[in-house]
Amino acid sequence: MNVSYLEGISLFSSLSLAERELLCQVAHSFLQVEEGEKVIREGEAGGALFVILQGSATVTKGKEGEETVLARLAQGDSFGEMSFLTKKTRSTNVVVDEPSLILKMDERLFDNLNPLICNKIKDHIIDLLVQRLDKMNQTLAMLVRYAPKHG
Repeated sequence: MNVSYLEGISLFSSLSLAERELLCQVAHSFLQVEEGEKVIREGEAGGALFVILQGSATVTKGKEGEETVLARLAQGDSFGEMSFLTKKTRSTNVVVDEPSLILKMDERLFDNLNPLICNKIKDHIIDLLVQRLDKMNQTLAMLVRYAPKHG
């Protein structure tokens, strides 16, 4: 795997070039995913997080045919962080929108990395989740503010 795929991806922004090269050496799961393929399914066991190195995907929630689109993901975005950290089942689906190259990061990968690199990546994941929670809180506050009053 060429280290250039990791350039410009925020999850790896705190890593030095040498650390990114080491990550490429130990990474074992680079997935070539075709358009329409589900990378994760709501309700399935988690244990890995994913990073889109090339391509795009859509995050949905709900049964097939009744899904609600929650987000669109592009190159550099990650997904599956909550299940990776908590080991709980997946709360959403992620479907690839075009042929994509995705890095799967699981415990096996982290076990083979220097703990300092692992901590840098996990710190970035925590920052990302805090940003998402903050955005969700802002959206919820706006919805509550503008929701019709029932009484």
